[in-house]
Amino acid sequence: MINLSKSFAEVISIGDELTSGQRLDTNSQWVSQQLEELGMTVLAHQTIGDYLEPMQNAFQIAAGRSQIVVVTGGLGPTQDDLTRQALAKAFGSELYFDDASWEDIQKRFRSRGINPPESNRLQAWFPSGSRPIFNAYGTAPGISWTIARSGRQSQFFCLPGVPVEMREMFLSGVAPILATRQADDKQVVVQKVIKTFGAGESHVESLLPNLIARGNDPQVGITASEATISLRLRTVAPTQELGEEKIRPVVATIKQCLGTLVFAEDTCELEDVVVEKLMERRQKLVVVEWGTRGMVSQRLDEAIARRQVGDSSDWSPFAGAVILPSRDAVERWLAPLEFPELQHDGSRQELLRCLAQTAAKRFHADLAVAGGPLPDAGADHPFEIVAIQSTNADDTASSARFTVLGHPSLHRPRATKQVLNHLRLLK
Repeated sequence: MINLSKSFAEVISIGDELTSGQRLDTNSQWVSQQLEELGMTVLAHQTIGDYLEPMQNAFQIAAGRSQIVVVTGGLGPTQDDLTRQALAKAFGSELYFDDASWEDIQKRFRSRGINPPESNRLQAWFPSGSRPIFNAYGTAPGISWTIARSGRQSQFFCLPGVPVEMREMFLSGVAPILATRQADDKQVVVQKVIKTFGAGESHVESLLPNLIARGNDPQVGITASEATISLRLRTVAPTQELGEEKIRPVVATIKQCLGTLVFAEDTCELEDVVVEKLMERRQKLVVVEWGTRGMVSQRLDEAIARRQVGDSSDWSPFAGAVILPSRDAVERWLAPLEFPELQHDGSRQELLRCLAQTAAKRFHADLAVAGGPLPDAGADHPFEIVAIQSTNADDTASSARFTVLGHPSLHRPRATKQVLNHLRLLK
């Protein structure tokens, strides 16, 4: 395994509420993001319930493979808060009582007009050799401890599980130490995300020349989310510029190999690309959704809102939307007397074509797209798309058909992306 940053980091979350599923562990995600920004390679996450021996084992495992270990939770004043005891036992240390920390705890209680319970004295005990991390917003100080073991060192930072306290303590008491440590290595982390749509994860990988193999630098990872396949590039370098220089040829190779499957980089989404294209062409778009429950319209509206932050222009490329839940609603909106040929024996593509044409006419739009139907997804009920573009010469139509696969909860999001992707690829 290659460690690009020269420092492996690990995050350990403590608490029965996490292992039981009663509460989502957002601390690990946030801490990992901070560690990556500081130039660390996050090797592992562990989540442990409030049990002394499993916690000891988790700490020992982390010390055996990671130079930096951040622990959240288990620093409260109750009998199930065992982080300090487990940490001391894991590395054969005794606990000592820190008078200054106890004084800070008492001051915090007294500032609220409360006498501190005796149980809170537990929060002033620390493993010998460690030092407190000041907590400006709560009664639980953190623990900073560098452990020498088997010829290597691991630096532990134990923080409360309360997110607002943990984040403030990390930024003020942990990040400066890690930044100094990383400055000695003179490395920065440079990352890039390439987003694709239109092919599955394995197909995308097969089109790339062994870029995703472990041990490459830059590292390239691949993930799938609602049919969007993202390639995550990561490297470290002495400067941002040198890191970008290392990544640039890999990005070029990916784009060359994948062609039009690539639609954006980093935080940009399909709807952002569509809105950008509409803005450049000064086109007005109307959307007719048959079964997608307004998902296409919502994404486009949010993309326009993101783009218009700080923009005083009132012009918008989004002319409007029609959301239809059933064929009956489709035919009622089309006014059957005006379209007598569209009875129940009419084809779905004819219906979609009429929906797009009618919407373009009523909303005075240059471009109309209609897609449907759902929820009857599957091989026997393909989702279809028809787009109508108006030009000075004539109207041009394009269509697509595909099968919505996967869990039913993903059918509408995937169909929504298919509509947006169809718009993206229009000439």
